[in-house]
Amino acid sequence: MTRVRSIERRPIRAAKLTPSRRWLRSAAPGVRAIQAITRFAILIAICAVLGCKTHSPSQVVSPGVAGRVVDARTHEPIKDVKVRRESANDDRRSTEPVKGAQLMQQAPVARTETDGTFTLPCIRDLVVFRSVGWYVLSISFEHPKYGRSTAIFTPAQATNDLNGDPLIKAGDVALVPE
Repeated sequence: MTRVRSIERRPIRAAKLTPSRRWLRSAAPGVRAIQAITRFAILIAICAVLGCKTHSPSQVVSPGVAGRVVDARTHEPIKDVKVRRESANDDRRSTEPVKGAQLMQQAPVARTETDGTFTLPCIRDLVVFRSVGWYVLSISFEHPKYGRSTAIFTPAQATNDLNGDPLIKAGDVALVPE
């Protein structure tokens, strides 16, 4: 005869769950993965906000220009010269009058001071996904006694102002009297 020994069945004691680990017991495996991913994403977002420098979506699309307009013969400064950016869309030969929205799209006009100085501020635009640069900048100068003249500037002639924006120092721009 064989003797069968009876095995006592003792209940296995569960480990005591602390409040921070209770969520592990109640959540299904897929839910646990989602919770871990969510916590990781929140951690990354906090690190990005606290430790990274963000870039403005507003970028310079045309540099600022500063200079002085003088008479070509006497080198005296000229007052009240209209200084403005030229654009590829400008059509001076058109006989049609400019309409309301077209007036709003035109580049602002600066006038020279009594000492002949002028300043055109840089133009910014909202650019989200790409970097924008400028290639050639045409500036027109207009005065009743001197007619119209145009100067062209390239990025090689630009420097940066105190804010880090590109600035062209045009120097003395000479206009020939008519």
